[in-house]
Amino acid sequence: MLPSKRLSHTQGQHNCGNETSTKSIAGSQIRLQRQAEQDSGANYSEGISHLEDRIGYVFKDKLLLKRALTHASLEKNSFTSKNSGNYERLEFLGDAVIDLGVAYLLTEAYPSASEGELTKLRAALVSSPALAEVGRSIELSHHILVGKSQLEEGGSFREALVADVFEAILGAIFVEAGFDIALQVIRKLFATRLVSVSPRDPKTELQEQLHLLKRGAPEYFLEETKGSGHKPLFVSLVKIDGQEYGRGEGSSKKSSQQEAAEKALARLFDEEQRLQKKSTIKNNTRVKKTTKVKEQK
Repeated sequence: MLPSKRLSHTQGQHNCGNETSTKSIAGSQIRLQRQAEQDSGANYSEGISHLEDRIGYVFKDKLLLKRALTHASLEKNSFTSKNSGNYERLEFLGDAVIDLGVAYLLTEAYPSASEGELTKLRAALVSSPALAEVGRSIELSHHILVGKSQLEEGGSFREALVADVFEAILGAIFVEAGFDIALQVIRKLFATRLVSVSPRDPKTELQEQLHLLKRGAPEYFLEETKGSGHKPLFVSLVKIDGQEYGRGEGSSKKSSQQEAAEKALARLFDEEQRLQKKSTIKNNTRVKKTTKVKEQK
């Protein structure tokens, strides 16, 4: 996902005080995972068929769909080796597919909107919380395959993970059926959101994220003003805890600060993703060492 991604802090809000539900869905994930390992790939479980119904597309290549649902933390076994990897490359494709599809649908829905207005609307629709919301609407989290380390950290409840897998699903549809079919799916899943969307405010979002992370407030600086006097171009940067996190340009100070805040949000998201990957690698290494010790005994 591009700079409109937000951190996955809302995961805790969605599940706070609901430990029973968490354990139930985590158990459901494990059952689905075991079933997937036994599946030859020729047929899907009834649950996966229901997922395809909710998506509005039936995959010819079921292993492609499994790949889109598989997180890198899942330990290598017969299932993942047949499936040839995880969702990350499909997510990369799906990111671009959704961006283009949503942009096209917005030009249809708002024929008189300016480029700037359309950009803000698209940013609101393709943000991580927005994509996670669409993913939850099709009960995507019930079908995401994750390793034990991810289950311990919230598994499929994590907002960023649901958003990433949703992108991977669209990437898989694009790979198998092309952009026109992917656009049909986007049109179906985003239908109500396209007419009710309101522009995002990156500066406010950044302030909220930093508050949740217990970090200092962002500081904005006007770095320079370029261009002619009647058509200036402002360049602003934003610092967090004294460190530069984003730089933006715009025809006004406000718009340049908004772009800088957008880039800062993207960097914060990337930092969170790297921390999660390091945690996953660390946990997987610990599991392997424990298994090795048991085997030696």
